[in-house]
Amino acid sequence: MPKLFDHLMSLVAIWRKNCFAITETQRFAGKMI
Repeated sequence: MPKLFDHLMSLVAIWRKNCFAITETQRFAGKMI
């Protein structure tokens, strides 16, 4: 059970990191346009 929880937390961390990267990319693209 704790292993599943660790897996979930790592997935959430990756998802948050991806969302942050997408937001930063959009902000950068907005500056370029």
